[in-house]
Amino acid sequence: MAKSTVLSRFNTSVNQAVKDGRLDRQKHGALIEAAKKMAATMDREGWPLIDGKFDNVTPSTFQKYCEALHLTPDTMKAVQAEPAEAKEKKRVGNSRWKKEAANGKERL
Repeated sequence: MAKSTVLSRFNTSVNQAVKDGRLDRQKHGALIEAAKKMAATMDREGWPLIDGKFDNVTPSTFQKYCEALHLTPDTMKAVQAEPAEAKEKKRVGNSRWKKEAANGKERL
């Protein structure tokens, strides 16, 4: 049986998220690539010692990328729990607020 790597598991998660329509490879491409670099770093031989230094930054950075992509259980639940209507209201509300701010109106 082949050894499972952080990178292979990440790729599986991304592929499933794309298939489910939760992730867009074009829109999220830079974040996906950055997370792949973090995953590859954690897969290196001898990690967490990299070039003689203890790497305590990569795991937390990788986790933040996964959260931003909604690939963690908590962020997946939050996205799934929010109804489409609420997402649309939030989007419209944000654009209305920006428009009002641009016109010099103060929002109460």
